[in-house]
Amino acid sequence: MPENDEETRLSLRNEYTVVGADWRFLVGLRFATLAFAATLLSALLGAYQYVLTNKAVLGELGMTALWAIPGFGLIITVALYLLEQRTKQLYTACLLRGKHIEEKWNIINGHFSTLINTPPPYRIVSHTWAIRIIYGLIFLTWFYLGFLREIKFPGF
Repeated sequence: MPENDEETRLSLRNEYTVVGADWRFLVGLRFATLAFAATLLSALLGAYQYVLTNKAVLGELGMTALWAIPGFGLIITVALYLLEQRTKQLYTACLLRGKHIEEKWNIINGHFSTLINTPPPYRIVSHTWAIRIIYGLIFLTWFYLGFLREIKFPGF
């Protein structure tokens, strides 16, 4: 525990630096994870398309793959979504801690305070909701391909 005001300021400055570095890392991690998801899920979709077009040649293996690939896609999508949620929690903790340090220093419009108070463009959707929508659509796509593709819907 710091013993005087100078030690407290130095401790807070060091923590502010760490919080900023962690925040930058977590922001990058969110989008790196999304890029990884796009790559992995595209490869799975390519494998699914290959199996679908060659299921007669692949026989029983092809029929199994037509539900196994979407099942694996569902599992991967859920895992990536959970990773996104945890990253968001840590990212938010960094924002709040950075804002708290700025308040201790009496900084009115500091970096973290500004980030927290900046509304999304057109007040429509934040990055978090956009990412959730993307993962939700991917989940629905895999669910459809794995479990509903053979069902004939009226008008389709």
